[in-house]
Amino acid sequence: MAGTMNFFRAQDEARGRTTKLVVLLVLAIVVLAGTLYALAVLGQHKLSRRGELDWFQGDLFFWTAGVALIVIIGGSLVRIAELSKGGGAIAERLGGRLVGATTKDAAHKAGAHCANCALYTGKAGAKQGGCGIFPKNSVHAAGWCKSWVKKP
Repeated sequence: MAGTMNFFRAQDEARGRTTKLVVLLVLAIVVLAGTLYALAVLGQHKLSRRGELDWFQGDLFFWTAGVALIVIIGGSLVRIAELSKGGGAIAERLGGRLVGATTKDAAHKAGAHCANCALYTGKAGAKQGGCGIFPKNSVHAAGWCKSWVKKP
């Protein structure tokens, strides 16, 4: 039967991708904290003009790791706040906008709107429907974004 899906295989694949993303996130945090620490040690060495580099400085490590975590947590909170505004705000950020039937905007292809886009999954004639870019939100059928692709 065409179009059927093996739910358990898809779930295992998603779990594998999630594990990979978590490992990459942890690796990125370690590299960021390590780089900040190395820069701080080198900067402190240059300022103090001592003869030897002291690579094991507990206080300095905790300060630089703390700064790295503050940057990461702050950036995450900003992104969460942006995403919590919903699909409309995300669409606008990607350049989406409602397009009138008589638009003269050169950037907008004549006759191009969400309802005739290959990514649109809404029912024909509906005012709004699903979109492959925004799987958890609806988009206006009369809208348009930079990702518009003509329906085959």
